[in-house]
Amino acid sequence: MNILGFASVNHDPTLAMISDDEIKFHYEIERYLRIKDLNIRKFRYQNSFNYKLVYNKIQEIVEQNIKNVDVVALSMASTFVFYNSIFTPIMKKNINYDMNFEKFEENVISYAKNLNNFEDHIFFENEKIYFIDHHLSHLSYSFLTSPFEESDVLSYDGYGFKNQSLFKQNNKLFDTGINGGTADFFIGLLWVHGNMLYFNSENSPGKGMALSAYGKINYKLIELFDNIQEKYKNRLIGFAYGTHVHDIYNGLFSKNPVNIEDFYATLQYYSTELVVNNLKKYKSSDNLCLSGGCALNGYINEEILKRKIYKKIHIPPAVTDEGQSLGAALHALYTLEGKRININNPNKIMYLGESYSVPEYIKENLKLEDDELYTFLAKKISEGYVIGWYQGRSESGPRALGNRSILADPRNPKMKDHINFKVKKREWYRPFAPSVLMEEASKWFILNGNPIAPYMTRILKYKKGKSKHVPATTHIDDTARIQTVTEEINPRYYKLIKEFFKLTKVPILLNTSFNGKNEPIVETPSNAFKCFQKNNIDILVLENNVYFRNGDKNIKPFIEESNVDEHVR
Repeated sequence: MNILGFASVNHDPTLAMISDDEIKFHYEIERYLRIKDLNIRKFRYQNSFNYKLVYNKIQEIVEQNIKNVDVVALSMASTFVFYNSIFTPIMKKNINYDMNFEKFEENVISYAKNLNNFEDHIFFENEKIYFIDHHLSHLSYSFLTSPFEESDVLSYDGYGFKNQSLFKQNNKLFDTGINGGTADFFIGLLWVHGNMLYFNSENSPGKGMALSAYGKINYKLIELFDNIQEKYKNRLIGFAYGTHVHDIYNGLFSKNPVNIEDFYATLQYYSTELVVNNLKKYKSSDNLCLSGGCALNGYINEEILKRKIYKKIHIPPAVTDEGQSLGAALHALYTLEGKRININNPNKIMYLGESYSVPEYIKENLKLEDDELYTFLAKKISEGYVIGWYQGRSESGPRALGNRSILADPRNPKMKDHINFKVKKREWYRPFAPSVLMEEASKWFILNGNPIAPYMTRILKYKKGKSKHVPATTHIDDTARIQTVTEEINPRYYKLIKEFFKLTKVPILLNTSFNGKNEPIVETPSNAFKCFQKNNIDILVLENNVYFRNGDKNIKPFIEESNVDEHVR
């Protein structure tokens, strides 16, 4: 069965295809259009030009694949605003079987508004369109990409279609009735509140998580969070995005101002305890799958393992709403065919974008075979050069996992500030991830019984005395959001790290996403070349083609020229 998954109603629009029981692709539209935090509904009403860009790109992908599609799968959030969805005009144009689309549209809208009769999923067999609840789509993505036969599952984010979070106990993922779920709490919106109060943005949870390590817990703020949980649980959308946010927090801030570090330290503590206590209460398995935007909170994820609530945990790479297209398609495959995709290697869910040939007009300064390339780059990295590393298919999810990465030497004490200020052009407190050879990870990190961390969804403590050797990938609290790398998962990236290990005795590279300020991760070689030229990257590698800053093979690393001390923290 060929299933096209579609997620388009709000932010993070994506398309995914499952065929022959494997994920064939997962395309993130923002990367093609170069618009970070892409939100279709905002563009539709505020900027018709950008809306047309989105429409045309999705239309292009659908047009290329629709002839082979047996079922189109969407998350239920898309159903609720079906009449505002970009899906409607595209499917009217491309659907390749007989149907009364207007009548179908009318029925879907009517069904979606009737919340009392709401079910987990609906399959309109004649039209071959499959709808699934927002949170159940998240749960399906995490469980159906896991190695587990049975598991508890938790999805939690800002809000979904009817729930703010959804927990399903072991073997009950495919029960009918969304209200069969438990642990309906909300955390994501509290992080949105902080983002709006301090950053005037809805999309900065990573900044808050980084700042939490610098602050102290404010217990009056915990009382306020408790009151918000109780008082506003049933009217979250207005509370999240209206003037209520500033109204609710105003009293606290005007009488006893809370600095940004303490706010996020308190919110991190509160979030961790709320999740952990709910999981303890409802646990029914030794395994746990996590999804939803809050599943990117590596501190919470690791605390679950540290406190031994679960023995094993699975958090796949695209847990935020970009994974909705995958979750809907995976659930449809399981429900309609009784099948799961074949996951014999984590890379089956990591590298699902497109691969590209390097255009002829981008003329390389040097071309090297693989082994020569790894030796050359390991030496350059050890000398302070910052590398733009581009290879193969693009990653699924928000993290660069060794195919669209900026790489550097984690041993250099100035490297963190250099990349933050001169390359990424962002805040000083933002940490960088270490990519570590999996066989060496236990010597460097406290793994809490789980040696596998390929998706950058866990934040671990360094072992005593180790962090001083890699200051550029060590946060203020002696932690790091790690990526374990094996030859099986990513052979070229593994061999590069191993070559650096041979040279330096450190099995780690600093890895951050290959993008400039306010840009999504690069998708094409042309994107990578432009980013390289604009952002003080010393060397660019496109597959086996090597390019030097200003085309000069003898150029010194820019870190030697720049003065990061000029930036006052």
